[in-house]
Amino acid sequence: MRGGWVIDLDIQGFFDALDHRHLRSFMDQQVRDGVLRRSVDKWLQAGVMEEGRLSRSRFGTPQGGVVSPLLANIYLHHVFDVWFENEVRPRLRGRSFMVRYADDIVIFIQNEEEARRVMEVLPKRLGRFGLTMHPEKSRLVRFCQPKFTWRPGDDDDFQPPGSFDFLGFTHYWGNTRKGGWALKRKTAKDRLRRSLNSGNQWCRGRGFPAL
Repeated sequence: MRGGWVIDLDIQGFFDALDHRHLRSFMDQQVRDGVLRRSVDKWLQAGVMEEGRLSRSRFGTPQGGVVSPLLANIYLHHVFDVWFENEVRPRLRGRSFMVRYADDIVIFIQNEEEARRVMEVLPKRLGRFGLTMHPEKSRLVRFCQPKFTWRPGDDDDFQPPGSFDFLGFTHYWGNTRKGGWALKRKTAKDRLRRSLNSGNQWCRGRGFPAL
């Protein structure tokens, strides 16, 4: 697409807000195996033990449970994927596509006006299913090739505005050896910081100097 607009979508507390009623309704459309359905219900009804007290809720999936990513994909497939492909994309004049991994979502839209319209509709769509778009982490990013040319000798660390993070990587426009621009990726700063902190703690615990 050579650039466009990116909706960096963050769903606030998704794994805690997933509504069991909607999830069961979605599974009714595709899963008929009674054994599998009962197993899923047991996962959802397992509850949480805190300070000796067991509590259950009709919202959320088991924290750290191996089934949680699977249930998240089923939920968002119906809430977001099908909706975007069947209702949103046919209404857009420019090119568009979206990428989703569990609850991490980015949407690429060529036209600015259409991108802003989709951004306005997203909270309403998510709200129908008990989900909330994070007001601070969700953002609309201008993501196009710069109009100027980088030349050897310029600041090698310079990055044009309009980067976004996805799945632990920062996506940005970087310079090529011939002085042009290309889409590049590097480890996101927060992910790198967490890794360094974890490494430092490991070193300190074993008497080694910090990184």
